[in-house]
Amino acid sequence: MLSLRILALSTTLVAVGCGKGTDSSTDQGTDTGGGPSDTGDTTPQYEEGCILVDGAGGYKWLEDALEVAGEGSTVSLCEGEMDLSIEISGSVNLVGPGEDLLWWTAETNKPAIKVTGGAEVTLSGFTVSSTRNGIEVANSANVTISEITFENVLGTGVRSIDSTGTVVDSCTFQQPTSEGGSDTGGQGDSGQPSDTGGAVAEFWDTGEPTDPIPYTETPIGYGGVEVSGGDASVNNSTFIQMVGFAVHAINGGSVSVSDNAIYYTVYGEPDADGNVSDGFSLWVQDGSILTTSNNTLLNNFVGVFADEGDLDLSGDFIAGGAYGIFAVNGAFSLDGVQVENPYQTGMRLVSATEPVVVSNTVVWGDPEIVAPGDSMDGMSTGAIIAAPEIEVSDTTIHGWNYMGLQLIPYDNDVTATLNNVTIENAATNGLYCGEGDFDLVDVQIVDFRTPYDPYTDDGASINSGFASSFWYANVTWSGGGVVNSEFIGSLAAFSSLAIDGIEVNGNAHNGLWIYDSTAAISGSTFTNSSAQGGIVSSSGDLTITGNTFVDNLEESYSEYDSGTVVYGYLYSYQSQDINSYSGSRLDVTNNTFSNGSEGIRIIGGTNTTIENNIWTDYNRNAVYAYLTDDTVEVKNNTVNNIGSYFLYCSSTDIEISETTIDGVVGYKYKTTYYQDGVQTSTYEATWYDPAMYTSSCGVYGESLEFLNSMDQTVSFYDSSVELYDSLFENSASEGYSEYGTLDFRWSSTSPSLIANNLEIRNVDSGHGIRLQNSSGLD
Repeated sequence: MLSLRILALSTTLVAVGCGKGTDSSTDQGTDTGGGPSDTGDTTPQYEEGCILVDGAGGYKWLEDALEVAGEGSTVSLCEGEMDLSIEISGSVNLVGPGEDLLWWTAETNKPAIKVTGGAEVTLSGFTVSSTRNGIEVANSANVTISEITFENVLGTGVRSIDSTGTVVDSCTFQQPTSEGGSDTGGQGDSGQPSDTGGAVAEFWDTGEPTDPIPYTETPIGYGGVEVSGGDASVNNSTFIQMVGFAVHAINGGSVSVSDNAIYYTVYGEPDADGNVSDGFSLWVQDGSILTTSNNTLLNNFVGVFADEGDLDLSGDFIAGGAYGIFAVNGAFSLDGVQVENPYQTGMRLVSATEPVVVSNTVVWGDPEIVAPGDSMDGMSTGAIIAAPEIEVSDTTIHGWNYMGLQLIPYDNDVTATLNNVTIENAATNGLYCGEGDFDLVDVQIVDFRTPYDPYTDDGASINSGFASSFWYANVTWSGGGVVNSEFIGSLAAFSSLAIDGIEVNGNAHNGLWIYDSTAAISGSTFTNSSAQGGIVSSSGDLTITGNTFVDNLEESYSEYDSGTVVYGYLYSYQSQDINSYSGSRLDVTNNTFSNGSEGIRIIGGTNTTIENNIWTDYNRNAVYAYLTDDTVEVKNNTVNNIGSYFLYCSSTDIEISETTIDGVVGYKYKTTYYQDGVQTSTYEATWYDPAMYTSSCGVYGESLEFLNSMDQTVSFYDSSVELYDSLFENSASEGYSEYGTLDFRWSSTSPSLIANNLEIRNVDSGHGIRLQNSSGLD
């Protein structure tokens, strides 16, 4: 016979065939040992009812049916209401008529059903209410709980303790409002929280719930399913407004959760400071493991929470609440997860020793819904990942107001790999990588926003506005790029950066900013660069090889407030390709520059080489050098149709050799004027200047071929010059008659001039060579 212990008997019977009264007798004709009424029949006589055992019999009382049932029997219950608590330790299938047809109320302070030491037990087809837990499973194996509604349970719906193979399937967990609307007598009392004055004050915004979700103001109970030790699965079930948690694994328990819908999980009472310790729809801790598949988690305070537990999430949809996923100290793997509009943070994954893997995932934040991010304290972030090893692949992060994706070490350096990752419409900081090794493949950051002033109060430094930034990092980056940042495309600070084959396009300030770092940039394309530069190096070591700079013809706007009128000036042709300030090294080799404004600007620094590059259709200042600490080498370059000044040099030593310039055609100048935001006029012209100009420079030139300059070809001012084996042909068609093709001028004492084997042909106007000081020809 099935082992059964009746924990409490009913005091009210509404339907025939439920549970006995305390004064009922089980045996109606027991052998008394003698007398005329003794029939000699010792078989128990059970009252007839609608409860069936293996499809036969017909019993009025559940305890009678369970006494008759053998191991593995099926007990079929009737419609109605039942007040009863039972304990099962064996194998039985307990099947009700349906969740809407049988209401099972547990005895006070007891679960409705407790399975202890059982095996192969199934429970289904009724609704449970209890002042404690609904169903408890302890030290059992293969207990299946299905098609049961848990309602008015003041404790936890299902607790599985040190059991294996517990299954909760196609169940409903929902809690109506408590009577009186406040204290439930359960372990948690929450609902939609008001301003607590503490950490949770602004976390909750569920919006207006819609049918069929029965949202209530003061839900009761504490949790849906809890797994303590052992393992369990929760599938195809619905959880509505659980207090504390929907599914919780503790004490090393392993729980698999799939195809469930979980709505409005709320936290219990905050502490005195307003902090909370629960409110997590899926919750693992104490070395437990959570494995998920295709769950829908909507408007829960926290979608998934792990504290020293492992996560393996797949195909889940998590929306609303405060955090999508919040996990600390475990091994975390996410595949095909979608997180949408939690108010504060999409994912926060922090692990001291275990890896974090994220793939095929979308973390979406509508800037109008999620936190504003102006506090810059980590809120309004798509994903924060801190771990010794990080992998992120085939993932999109969209629309957060403080940071898109942050990758940092937990303690020492991090090793991170990103493959096919897109960060779009993020603000303040887009991609942040700090202190470690980062390998980026096909990573793109697009449409970055700067809703706040990126400068500090004193204006001396920049603390935000980076679409991507790398700090104290070793970075390789191939494929993808940075497009349409409202401020800076990418910053490398105190780092080593190797870039190949990325796109840098349309960034409003610096495209790439190399600050006190080493960078090798190759095979990449720079388009629509600003006046600040497509590549900017500050005290950096920079090698730029085999890149394409194209269509860099952007505008620059400035204003002056006179006190009565605000004057505005829009300058055209302001793009700058490369800026180097006090660099320790600048090598620019084998690059192509076409249809641009200005090329390379060098201010200070050492070890500068510009070699084997091609310029076509450039406006002016292909190379500008000022006050460098040693000689700038310019050699083996080819230039076609430059406006003016292939080389502009001031207070710098230059060596230029084996360079051909064909066509110096005049540069375009355009300014549009505004007053109080209204356009008043436009000035537009073409100005003519030489192919090369030097001021206070030391110049060595050899094997030069400068052809078809509409102004004078070269102008030297206060410069010491050596020129050898060079050709200057077809010049000065737009120049002044007193100019020379080669024009040497000085302000006081004439500098040295050495020239040998120069050929000057077809001077349209003026002199072939002119030497002049401040008082006239010399």
